[in-house]
Parts: sequence; C-alpha cells; structure tokens
Amino acid sequence: MPINLDFSDVKPPEPLPEGNVLLKIVDCQIKPGKKDKENLVIHVRYELVEPAEFAGRKIRDWVSLHPDAIWSAKTWVAALLRIDEEEVTDFTLNEKAVVGEVVGATLVEGEEYRGRKPMNVATYFNPTEYDL
Repeated sequence: MPINLDFSDVKPPEPLPEGNVLLKIVDCQIKPGKKDKENLVIHVRYELVEPAEFAGRKIRDWVSLHPDAIWSAKTWVAALLRIDEEEVTDFTLNEKAVVGEVVGATLVEGEEYRGRKPMNVATYFNPTEYDL
C-alpha cells in the first residue's frame, strides 16, 4: 500500500551538548566484531535520562572486548556496578539483566558524517557521581 510522506517541515533534532549525562540501557547484545570476528563487542543502546530536556533521546555505543581496548569494558562495568574501577576484577555479563540499568557517561562531539556531527561516549562513570 503506497503512502505519501511529507518531509517539508522535518528538521533534525537539536544537537546534544557535550558533557556528562545519565543513560538508561534499553538493549545490550554481545556480537562478533565487524573486522575481526574473533573479538567480541558489546552493543549497547541507551535512552538519555539526564539532562531532562533531552530525556528520551537515543544513543548507541560499542564496548570492545579486544585485549587492546578491554580497559573501556572495565570502565563500563564499574559504572554499571557503581564501584571504582580498581574494584572490578571479573564480571559475568547477562545481556538481559542489564536492561534498565543506568550509567553515567561523558559525551563528546564525533567526526562529521553525512552533514551531522554525532555525539559519542568518551567514557563512563558511576551514575551516583552525576552532577549538573
């Protein structure tokens, strides 16, 4: 069934600001890496919680489990568990169990892609340390 779509008044959403935010996990999946199928990547989809004026916006991130980048996974797990990174020694990830959990993240502007600059997660932190 054909439908008519009118995009004449459609504008891109207001860009997210750089800085600290709170993100709620809405989906989490462990998948093989695109280039190297041997190395796993945690694909995480978030919904922005704070700052409130951007609540509901979606953000994605990929947490590499490659040995050269495992530090980023440790930072993510520490934020998820709300503990210091030094306290993270091992962790069993249950993809479904983390849905609904909130982490703190620092957003930075990424490189321009198709005329827009996406916001990327630079790092994660304990959400109890979030302060506007």
